[in-house]
Amino acid sequence: MRVLQRTGAWLAAAAALVVAGAGPVQASEGAAAAEAAGSPSTQARIAIEGQFPGSMYDFQAYWFTDVGNWWQSQGGAPFAYYRFPAPGEWYPSPCGDGPDDSAAFYCAGDDTVVFSQALATRIWEGTLDLTGQHGGEAAGDMGVVYVIAHEYAHDVQFEQGLLTAGLPSIATELHADCWAGAYARAKQDAGLLDTTDIPEAIATAARVGTYDYADPQFHGTPEQRVAAFQLGLDSGRPADCAPVLETLPG
Repeated sequence: MRVLQRTGAWLAAAAALVVAGAGPVQASEGAAAAEAAGSPSTQARIAIEGQFPGSMYDFQAYWFTDVGNWWQSQGGAPFAYYRFPAPGEWYPSPCGDGPDDSAAFYCAGDDTVVFSQALATRIWEGTLDLTGQHGGEAAGDMGVVYVIAHEYAHDVQFEQGLLTAGLPSIATELHADCWAGAYARAKQDAGLLDTTDIPEAIATAARVGTYDYADPQFHGTPEQRVAAFQLGLDSGRPADCAPVLETLPG
């Protein structure tokens, strides 16, 4: 991504959100503002353009907020909260057992997106491949951003009543992929993506697909997940993702 981010810029954005009463920046949630204020090391540049970030937490927090800002520009939902647990970190969750190092989910019980730093690292490196068929494909920063955008989409779905409408999980999961694609299109149109970013997101979508049709939480096949992301990317309009909600398992 063609962006040079510094903690100072992140803190300014975080402060603006706090003044506005928005959600994700809270000391009790381990937010980036509190961390940065006491850690000179976080003054360093968050690496983009294919370099692994010095702080995965800062990277996730920055792009989580960017996704939230985009949804605000779309007239979307209020900001959600976030937790990006460090490797081995655990805490209780209203959505069942606390997160582990493979956690990436939205919990409506506390309006929080959880995305472990360990899983983000595996996605960045391309070592997470649920079917074992996409290991040689692109990997990098945009794969992590895709997952953040997907999970944030579930917050917007909840605010719009889609998660309580009795839809099959595959429908809301692919719909979230489509909305992640629309967000990626906005970043592309703004000139913030390089030539590797979209392939990274597409490859990540394929790597997190499965063929476990019997799973009640089935998220879609690699092909379905890529197609849903591509639909959003091609359109750039969240409303154009509505037909994805009619998707049925199999």
